[in-house]
Amino acid sequence: MADYLLPATEVPACQLPPSIIDVAGGVPTTWEAVLAGDGDMLGKLARNAARGDATGRSGGGAYAVVSGLVPSVPVPASLNLPFTAGWGMLDGPVTKRTAFTVAQSPGASRAWQWMDATGAVTPVLNSLSPPGNPHFHCGSCSTTTDQVTSVDLSGVFYLRAGTLWVRTGDVGAPPTSGDAASLAGSLPTEKSFFHRTQDGLYIWDGSVYTKIPDAAADTLEAAIAELELELDDEARKRRQILRFLGTDVGFEMPDYLMDEFLLAMEEAGAG
Repeated sequence: MADYLLPATEVPACQLPPSIIDVAGGVPTTWEAVLAGDGDMLGKLARNAARGDATGRSGGGAYAVVSGLVPSVPVPASLNLPFTAGWGMLDGPVTKRTAFTVAQSPGASRAWQWMDATGAVTPVLNSLSPPGNPHFHCGSCSTTTDQVTSVDLSGVFYLRAGTLWVRTGDVGAPPTSGDAASLAGSLPTEKSFFHRTQDGLYIWDGSVYTKIPDAAADTLEAAIAELELELDDEARKRRQILRFLGTDVGFEMPDYLMDEFLLAMEEAGAG
């Protein structure tokens, strides 16, 4: 099972397209039909390819895993890191139809796994920078001389229903400063994403993180607050009764007598 132990200062930055895609000036913005014998066949194919890339970029906004591609510690032990089948998004979809393995170097404290547009995965040792662009990050691992010992998915961006999502091991709110190659030190100003930490779920809006309230926690806190008010009101009534009786506030009255007094006070309108 993979972990989420690394903070945002120790995972790769959100990977973004390197430049604006230029389809070409003065041509239709929609897809162009390509027919046999067309004198501009190659030009239309190139422009359509550029439109496809632009669609992928605007649909996801960043390079990310879409489904699967989950690494795990190999069983039996070895230096071959197994991945499940799946697909990711660069300028277009990158599909791996079957499970596969990636050979790892021995003695790596941290090997970051980066997939390119061909589906090839390149491990990068002890560096947050990708081996080139476009690549997306699909996890990291640590190795000894002869086996992969741990796998971590901290900092892996996922594209879920068109929304970016990432998780790190930070305690509290995600940090907003760090090494330029890290997520914390290179937060995108033109992208938004959900970011889960040990403290809860946050959303990055391009300028600040905002925590998303936890419904269950909020419901519990509201119930506790309401109970405390009820208890405070009950204690107030008890003090009124004791003062009315001229009894020391520390005196403990039996519950059945207190209930009778409370009922009498409510009926008399003195509660």
